Amino acid sequence: MAEYLEFKSKVVNLHDHRSFDLSEYLPSFEIDYTKLDKDMKRALKAGSTQVEAETVSEDDVVELDLQSDIPKYNRNSLMITVGKGLYNRDLENMLIGRNAGDDITAVIDESDVKVSIKKIKHYVIPEFSAEEMKSIRKDCIDRQIDNLLDEGEAADMASAMICRCVSENSEFHMDDEEVTAIMELADRKLENFDDYDDEFDKIMREITLNAYKTAIIGNHMAKKNGQLLTIDDYERSIENRLPYYEGMTAEEVKKEYPLYEYMQTAYGDVYIKYIDEYVAEEFKKVLNEEY
Repeated sequence: MAEYLEFKSKVVNLHDHRSFDLSEYLPSFEIDYTKLDKDMKRALKAGSTQVEAETVSEDDVVELDLQSDIPKYNRNSLMITVGKGLYNRDLENMLIGRNAGDDITAVIDESDVKVSIKKIKHYVIPEFSAEEMKSIRKDCIDRQIDNLLDEGEAADMASAMICRCVSENSEFHMDDEEVTAIMELADRKLENFDDYDDEFDKIMREITLNAYKTAIIGNHMAKKNGQLLTIDDYERSIENRLPYYEGMTAEEVKKEYPLYEYMQTAYGDVYIKYIDEYVAEEFKKVLNEEY
């Protein structure tokens, strides 16, 4: 039977994270309409079907036989997508308007290339309703916003401030023994600093306490969702760390990364991930005009 990991400290009253005002953290955002047009075409094409066609149009997939002294252009049953420019843009443009069965000669790199058009596959895009088109457009814009949030600091800052606000305004039943153990971890980390004053010590303790409270909330959520960590999870995390602690045994690594620190990190990540997703969705609601 699995041995579950739980903090002795518990959440008594959880502050509503939705009460936090995100407006001052909103990043500026402008739609890249060139990218949006490409993404829309790609999304619509994903739902299309291929049918045989008589005449070549842009974006058609064409099967060609090529004969030339140039190895690149001496191919049989070559499949190219016309208009992408991935094979040879001039050759692709020459194909537009031609028919299946046509034989043409192209001049490439001052050499004749005999081109036989064997088959033409045309993409047929189904008709979408106005609501479906709006949904597809929204998804494409959302991806642009996701990239903005991944590359910027606004979402990270907002998430950090929400976690701090929640931890400071929630009510907890704190286990004294556990709090002492957590603070001892903070003291040990302070030993890595050559020189620090009382103010720095106070700040580090506040950060540690808030991180601990965040982990307690994550523990609460994990238990509610049936996703509690186990001692086996901790043992696996130690095994994964062993390559980075050359010459040390698992027991020695556990002293460097004790159970409470693992629980604080892992359960803290549970709540932070939840808040990150909330912030991303709230930002998208405001930044995406199509919501």
